[in-house]
Amino acid sequence: MYTISRQESYTENELNILEEAIIDWCIEFKRIFSPLSTMDCSFLKLHSWRYHAVPAIVKYGALNGLSTATYETLHKLYIKIPYRATNRKHVMQQLVNAVKRKELIPTTSGMKVICRKTEGFGKILWELNLDSIDEKIKSLKKSENPSHPNYIEGLAQIITALDTFLDTSSQDSENDFFIKIYDSVHLESGKILRLTGEFQGKEWFSNVAVTHAEDQGQDEGAWYRKVLLFLKFFRGSYKEPYELALVRWFDIHPIEPIVYGYSQLYYTEEYNIIPVESIN
Repeated sequence: MYTISRQESYTENELNILEEAIIDWCIEFKRIFSPLSTMDCSFLKLHSWRYHAVPAIVKYGALNGLSTATYETLHKLYIKIPYRATNRKHVMQQLVNAVKRKELIPTTSGMKVICRKTEGFGKILWELNLDSIDEKIKSLKKSENPSHPNYIEGLAQIITALDTFLDTSSQDSENDFFIKIYDSVHLESGKILRLTGEFQGKEWFSNVAVTHAEDQGQDEGAWYRKVLLFLKFFRGSYKEPYELALVRWFDIHPIEPIVYGYSQLYYTEEYNIIPVESIN
């Protein structure tokens, strides 16, 4: 029945066979599950499948053309997931900002961002396979001299952020992937971005701005983030690693956006991987 329902076109005989298969399936479904259902299996979807599937094919064509899978996926990615990251106040503006940030994130498919060359990385902190990250987090938490919480926070988010950046699932072949994490990066402009819990008596985790290429020179085109990790990502047989930063987003405060003439920012619950070269 399912195979027939996936066809792109039908003859009259095939539609008759499909209708008979649907009827038999619905009868068997109700026989098995009615004793377990308080509604006697009076479901709208079951009714629609039994009485309206074949007439819909006759009137509108193959059921494949009526699929809502694409829109359900978009609703999940652009509404449900961003909504869970909001504070439930001024939700619409937070959702709009979340979508803007998502579209700004460059992936390996090639989003256009402003790129600046790096001059080099600082000291290596750790070299890890992706499947050993959880163990590393546990050991850092149990250490007598625990690492700065930002390191642990970044390591906890790195797999999910890499999946988004690579537009794939890093879990498919973890043994082929590994990362080197650094404490700083030197930009061609001469700036040094640092990640350290102790620099001249204070912690230093750089805040950065990332600008989409079309918004170059416009303040409203810049988005601000806190860097949690600098890393080189080595992927299988690829010789050149990705030079990346794991960041946590800032957003403009929805209630008091301006304080003393400056934008008031707050931390969101969104984390992303970006190329180091896209940092202003």
